[in-house]
Amino acid sequence: MLEIRDLQISYGPIRAVKGISLTVRKGEIVSIIGSNGAGKTSTLMSIAGAVKPFSGRIIFNGEDITGQPAHKIMKKGLTLVPEGRRIFPYLTVMENLEMGAFIKKLSPSIIDEIFQLFPVLKERRKQVAGTLSGGEQQMLAIARALVSEPRLIMFDEPSLGLSPLMVTRIFSIIKKINSSGVTVLLVEQNARAALSLCHRAYVIEGGVIRLEGKGSELLNNKDLRRAYLGE
Repeated sequence: MLEIRDLQISYGPIRAVKGISLTVRKGEIVSIIGSNGAGKTSTLMSIAGAVKPFSGRIIFNGEDITGQPAHKIMKKGLTLVPEGRRIFPYLTVMENLEMGAFIKKLSPSIIDEIFQLFPVLKERRKQVAGTLSGGEQQMLAIARALVSEPRLIMFDEPSLGLSPLMVTRIFSIIKKINSSGVTVLLVEQNARAALSLCHRAYVIEGGVIRLEGKGSELLNNKDLRRAYLGE
């Protein structure tokens, strides 16, 4: 479904991503883990069309989307839940959802599905989004991405700043989204949670892929456990 070929991303003289290649198959949850500055967010931003790569190719459903603008990529069925949520704090919950559906009409059936997945958002649909808790804002960010009915959804650090209980809820929601038929690409510093959830994973360090494999296999890798799990 998604194929990255020798992707390189530069910010002036700084090469943030130094030639990574990865694949995400239809129906999978694939995780990318790594330390701060490894190139994880840059990779997602480039796939989403927010950052133009220096070189390489991004193929989505057989089409080369390298360098295409973000709104065109979103129309093809690929969307991003960004790090830090980036909701519209002065708009209501419903207005945020309407903003997420700018590429297509927001149908009542989609809203019903969203509110079934996120009952708390239904309760707070008229509430100003900036007054929600951190976990509720993360749910809203996910819901805003889902109203565009993506075929592949990318998450950038969805557990950031959340309580352990809320992290568990968010990862359960991601699993439900995947079970409904949406493919998932997940960037996450909580390596244990990410590897426990995903089918396959890539470990990025210094802008290159150091390890790849099934999530369960990497979770038992001694070097990875020492580096990311403190064991």
